[in-house]
Amino acid sequence: MTVARHAVASSGTTLVRTIDSEPLVSGTRPGWCATSHRAIAKEVAGKTVAIRDHLVVVAGQDEAMLRAELDRIHGPQRAG
Repeated sequence: MTVARHAVASSGTTLVRTIDSEPLVSGTRPGWCATSHRAIAKEVAGKTVAIRDHLVVVAGQDEAMLRAELDRIHGPQRAG
């Protein structure tokens, strides 16, 4: 699975990062894709919660990197 992060800072700077991880859904089916479309869609839909949970973990792991990138661009300033 590849997660593409596009964060836009208040200054308008866009910070882009691609994060690769192990696939969550994979498999093969005999026959043509068109004939298995419904079964494949049902299988993927059954993994929706696992995919969402994985994205939350990846975002959490990326938080420190994003903060470091923002600090490098804007300095470690804090408001408030």
